[in-house]
Amino acid sequence: MDRLRFNKQKFDDNVYMKLIHYIYCFLMANIGLILVSIPLFVSINFLTITTKNIWLFLLSMVFIYPGIASVFAMINHYLEYKTISPFRFFFQNGLKKFGAYGLKYGIVTTFLLTVFSVDLLLAYSLPLAQLTVPFLVLMIGLSFALCLNMLYFRVRNQTAKEKDIFRAAAYYLLRKWYVSLLNVVLFLLMFSVMFVKPQFGFIITPSIFLFIIYLNCGKLYQKNERKVEVKE
Repeated sequence: MDRLRFNKQKFDDNVYMKLIHYIYCFLMANIGLILVSIPLFVSINFLTITTKNIWLFLLSMVFIYPGIASVFAMINHYLEYKTISPFRFFFQNGLKKFGAYGLKYGIVTTFLLTVFSVDLLLAYSLPLAQLTVPFLVLMIGLSFALCLNMLYFRVRNQTAKEKDIFRAAAYYLLRKWYVSLLNVVLFLLMFSVMFVKPQFGFIITPSIFLFIIYLNCGKLYQKNERKVEVKE
């Protein structure tokens, strides 16, 4: 009678274990994002959406950008090394290295959003509203897209100069505008879920949206990496 042999399945070959690990990484990234962006979490859960409160929502959004930079860093690290301790990496590596950049980009983006939002509210009463309103909406979208591009390039080029990060981000923003548009739509969908279903939009979906945005950026820039150099 032949002897039955049972080979112990390795973790890397176990589909279920890998799936559980992926889910764990996504959840830890979302928890880290919540802890970093507590002002936004509190605003969405305890404030009503009114004209008076819209400025509080805009200001609280500043704190989510360092978290996004850290999530991008987590994704970049995992895709390169195939292993990660997600919660510890989020704070000790991602936030430590890229949090300040995320905060800086977030402050600039929030300032631009505030200016364009005020102009947008005023534009409705102007004679040329049919021209100024679409233009201001476009500028708001470009602000989001540029910020996402800069976060991606910063994570991929840790020691690059700021002017080179901006130059590359702006180049791909204009050259591949449809990809930037897709990223902005995904980014706005992420916030929409947060507002409509906060318990779902903060715990489950943020890292999924950010993962798709990161991969979207990665495929685009990989195909065009020789056209704009980011100098170290």
